[in-house]
Amino acid sequence: MTNQRFGLTEGLVIAVVPATGYWFAFLYELGYCKYFEIPPAFIEIGLLNVLVAIIGLGGVLALFNLYADPVFILSRGLPKPLRAALFRITVPIVLVSGYAIVARLTPQQFFLVAGVFLVPLVIFEFIFPLLTQRDVRGYLSKLEAQNQAELQHETIMDVVAKSIGRRAFLFFGLLFVLSFTAYFAGGYEAKKQLDFMVIDEQPEKVVLKRNGAYSVTAQIDREKKSISRNFALIASEQEFQFRYERVGPLSPEVLEHASK
Repeated sequence: MTNQRFGLTEGLVIAVVPATGYWFAFLYELGYCKYFEIPPAFIEIGLLNVLVAIIGLGGVLALFNLYADPVFILSRGLPKPLRAALFRITVPIVLVSGYAIVARLTPQQFFLVAGVFLVPLVIFEFIFPLLTQRDVRGYLSKLEAQNQAELQHETIMDVVAKSIGRRAFLFFGLLFVLSFTAYFAGGYEAKKQLDFMVIDEQPEKVVLKRNGAYSVTAQIDREKKSISRNFALIASEQEFQFRYERVGPLSPEVLEHASK
């Protein structure tokens, strides 16, 4: 019986690891394409992408474990109610910040999005207890009393966790966080990329993405550090001259002469 369980677990691992690797690789490419506004139809995932995604996310988990320990140690000096409230708003802040980078939000747009999603959360965590726990003395005591009151009522998360099991709930929660991390990493890589293949022709073009059958190129404006949204495809078998040059970081903009 034990051998059967071990064999089943081993089979699940063999099946799940490549599937999750493919999923993370796709999300990484999707984030990269989103930043440059390359249509997702041009995404092509190969074995190398899957291996890089698995190794990369393993590195992310290792770095998180490395840097999270000092943060958790420092946070122990904070009162428990305040630490719990800060922890609950940390994930939404990271999600909104990551989306702002991938979607290339301006500072004004970022503060608008943050205001819509984060301000109500901050009010609920830090101001709402002042209204609901008036009989309790002390701010920290009010936070703790509010936490205890919320624990007495089942939330949607509690219902879902009980329905599918705590382990499955934690697994899907981790999967969601890692999925967003992969998507965010792709957009961040596109935003920070400095070196590109510059095609030696006029007007100048850069290669944004290479797949097995083709390369996605766009016209570049060196002064504005921008590229045209009008993409062109070059077949892999076609010969072309290029220079590997530091022209980035680049952002997609409509060039004045792009349509000429």
